[in-house]
Amino acid sequence: MGRSRIIEGHWDCAFCETKEIRGGLRNCPNCGKPRDEHTKFEMNANSRVLSDAEAKTIDRDPDWECSFCGNLNPDESLTCISCGGNKDDKKGTYFDARKEDAEKEAYLKEQEQKQRDLEHNYANDSSAIPKFNLSSDFIKKLLIGAGSVLGVVAFIWLLVLLFTPKVETINVLGFSWERNIEIEEIQTFEEDDWDLPYGARLLYTQEEISGHKDVIAHYETVEKQVSHDVYDHTDVVVIGTEDLGNGYFEEITDEVDVYRTEYTTEYDEEPVYRQDPIYDTKYYYEIDRWVTGRNLSTSGTDKEPFWDDVQIWDDEREGDRTERYSVKVKNEENEIETLSLDYSKWMALENGQTLKVKVVFGTVVEILSEK
Repeated sequence: MGRSRIIEGHWDCAFCETKEIRGGLRNCPNCGKPRDEHTKFEMNANSRVLSDAEAKTIDRDPDWECSFCGNLNPDESLTCISCGGNKDDKKGTYFDARKEDAEKEAYLKEQEQKQRDLEHNYANDSSAIPKFNLSSDFIKKLLIGAGSVLGVVAFIWLLVLLFTPKVETINVLGFSWERNIEIEEIQTFEEDDWDLPYGARLLYTQEEISGHKDVIAHYETVEKQVSHDVYDHTDVVVIGTEDLGNGYFEEITDEVDVYRTEYTTEYDEEPVYRQDPIYDTKYYYEIDRWVTGRNLSTSGTDKEPFWDDVQIWDDEREGDRTERYSVKVKNEENEIETLSLDYSKWMALENGQTLKVKVVFGTVVEILSEK
């Protein structure tokens, strides 16, 4: 542990409010009142450091509080220097008085908070609904948060707008329909892979490069500088201060070892890698797959849709069937547009009808009523 220093603190007079009275003075130089149980010692950057000779004369024990007059007395004094009360009847030390003051302050703050809570509740008709203080800082934070999510909100709003059904009044002008049948045929493909799929007919195999791997080719001697921490000296550093409870403070010091960095040259053997190919068996094969060979399409502008006659040849099969039904309408803005419907709704419509419908993305999802 390093050598510590003694620092003279200061205190404030509670009677005449004189500030920063030297810790070595027991009476206020302005009004003459002694320091009592409410005196609190403090220190700042301007506090005086005592010389070694002065520090030797300072007692390390705290003042004691007279139980009769509350005066703070030096530890070596057996009687109160203010009223003559006996030290054996003391109320406690300087630190006991500080603890008692802190407990009283905490209790008063707690009671004040409870009173504020009661006043707040009664001011809101006992509903206990909190009031928000829209301070400038709050508004700034709100605007920053709003800006960060503006893009997300706009995107969600756009999706809602697109997928929300729009109610339109339309007048039916005409119809159209399309039907299609895919006819699939078997085609043979030549492919290659590292595995032979089910149903494939093997043509041949050969060893090919499927990848590469790291292989040590040799080692190289590498020179590098390695740092080492070497003890240099010991410093005495201040890690805090301790209130002695008598107008003075003592520095808490410690001895810290200081190191310097030294470098040494070391040699190491590091591997050098090469990329060696990895060989694997590759399969070349034929495989039959169903693909769309032709389409049987029909269309019209009447109300009599039909499917084309299906004739299946060798190595063919019927694929997917698709159909689309549309109606040409005039909307409320006298604009001509084409809407899609399912087959049952499409068949129920007639030329010249005026309808109220729900439309999403150009498709009638519901016929609401006939005008």
